[in-house]
Amino acid sequence: MDSQDVGKQSADQAAGIAKKVLNGGGKAAGKIGKKMMKMLYAFIKKLSIAIIKSLAALLGPWGCLIFLAIVIVLVVISAIPFADWFMKGGTRSQSDIEADIKYEQSFKTAASKSVAELNSIEADPEWIAALINTATPSWGIPAALVRYQILMNDKKVNLADYDPEVIINNFKPSFYYTTISDDIKRTKKIKTCVVPTPTPRPPTPVPTPKGSSVPGHIVTGFNRADSLGGNISISLAVAKPTETTSVSGNTTITETIEETMLPAHDVLSQVMFSYGSIEINPLKRYYPGGDANPNDKWEPSTTTTSGNCSTSTFIQYEKTTVDDRYTPNLDINGPQFDSIFIANGVKEKDIKLIYEFIKAADPNWSQSQFSGDPMGGGGFIPGVAQVSEDVRRYEPLLRKYAEIYGVLDQLDLIMALIMQESGGRSLDVMQSSESCGLPANTITDPVISIDCGMKHFAKVFRSAGGDMNLTLQSYNFGGGFIAYCNTRGGYSKENVIAFSEMWAAKKGWERYGDINYVEHVMRYYKQDVNMIVSSEGQIFDVQAALNIMTQFLGMPYKWGGKTPKTSFDCSGLMAYTFGQLGINMNGNAATQYNKTYPISASDARPGDLVFWSTYKVAASHVGMYVGNDKFFNSNSKGIQYSSVSKWSNKYPFLGFRRIVR
Repeated sequence: MDSQDVGKQSADQAAGIAKKVLNGGGKAAGKIGKKMMKMLYAFIKKLSIAIIKSLAALLGPWGCLIFLAIVIVLVVISAIPFADWFMKGGTRSQSDIEADIKYEQSFKTAASKSVAELNSIEADPEWIAALINTATPSWGIPAALVRYQILMNDKKVNLADYDPEVIINNFKPSFYYTTISDDIKRTKKIKTCVVPTPTPRPPTPVPTPKGSSVPGHIVTGFNRADSLGGNISISLAVAKPTETTSVSGNTTITETIEETMLPAHDVLSQVMFSYGSIEINPLKRYYPGGDANPNDKWEPSTTTTSGNCSTSTFIQYEKTTVDDRYTPNLDINGPQFDSIFIANGVKEKDIKLIYEFIKAADPNWSQSQFSGDPMGGGGFIPGVAQVSEDVRRYEPLLRKYAEIYGVLDQLDLIMALIMQESGGRSLDVMQSSESCGLPANTITDPVISIDCGMKHFAKVFRSAGGDMNLTLQSYNFGGGFIAYCNTRGGYSKENVIAFSEMWAAKKGWERYGDINYVEHVMRYYKQDVNMIVSSEGQIFDVQAALNIMTQFLGMPYKWGGKTPKTSFDCSGLMAYTFGQLGINMNGNAATQYNKTYPISASDARPGDLVFWSTYKVAASHVGMYVGNDKFFNSNSKGIQYSSVSKWSNKYPFLGFRRIVR
């Protein structure tokens, strides 16, 4: 019996069952269903046997075995993610590539749509572009989630099953506005009227009264011609205090000023995410000119003439918009951002992997902004290690490994830590045996000790977001202390003691770690809050400028801030500081850039200003250089010292510039 016979027989049986169903409508549906299933099973079985017999006759026994093996391999491979890629020899066909590009574009479109509303804002186009760039969720986020499902959850993913707009919805912003109803329009009308001068007539003779001994005329009243001539000017009181009139010769000028409230309008005040926000400050501008400060400018509007009078109309008005003079800053809640991924099926231990997936898809995504990278400080205050020669002799080796692990700017703090750990007198220089998973004091090679210790320090430094106290205590307690503090308000002495007591109880020890570790390390580290800098080559006292700035050390960044009351942004801190010294540096970073003179890096001195382009071609970040690769500034992590080289690795460096007369 071949496959055609099997098919015909099974079809006849199925037809017979169908006939019975139609003729026996009163029979139970369950019984019929069972009969149908049995017949279907028999059909498949007979069809399979017929196919195998046909193949056996065609290929022989060995051929059948080979065919069966191929079928099994194909079934296994089909369950592997990216099986289509594997089966095509590790290459992507043109159609595959086109499908990838189309899907990628759908992510980008969904991300762009989520911030389309920002295009309608009235502001500087470059500022709008910067705001959109900051607020747009990375299209790499949905791409990363799909890749995670494929690689980590071993799912065979049909990309069409993932709606980019649904995924982006977890990360898209909401927009909030403030209603402005106090903007004013002023209209000034100047009405000028010229009264024609009458033609003089000869005086009428006046008879001299009898008996009068005085010849000539008796003057009664005043001369009419005099009333219209000369330079008499008077200001007349009018019913409305905004109206004044003046007379000059035969010209009368009336000036009227009226004020009206402009219609209320909404101004963007906040871009809110479930994991952060962008605060937008309002700015009242005064027109014409659009100045940020009130002015007495008027804009000509119309001129009309009626009879001997002409009326000219002028206007000036206020209009509140967004303050587009400063860089939009996104304040991120990193743990909240991570929690969205966890809610979407990402394991907590894989968060860093997700970040790598996002970065791989979207190279423009700023990982440091979301992961708390300590670039620029995060509580870093430069200082000088006050340590023994036993520690100093390891400085070249320490510098090498500090550079490898990216903490070179913390070298002095690390030497102070070593002074506390070993004083440089132990072969386990950084007391890092336990950091490498070994029993205490196992390491007897200084190179291994420094390698392990530096790696551990760099890890806790980054996990602590650059917080110096949290970094040091975590070096002693272990990285678990950071997570403990993050859920309890951050580093505090109370948390140090509680953590130590908790682990001492768990381990049955008398004590756990050194609860005074931070204080002990800081004995050997002089913080340069009162850094001494030279004023050589500058027109101002650099030390005085630095003393003013360091009063605000640690204060949070305030976009548009210009005073100690509000805190400062980068240009606000510079403008305030130099204003105290009698130097006008008002304006934003771009304005301050234009007010200064370029200096080569080899000629740079403390007191020179340093500039970067962070979101547009023009200068948008500024600080004051203090020497030794450090500059003082206000950035998203607060008012602090930062590293010139670190900033220059992330943003285009526009150079050193000097304040000149």
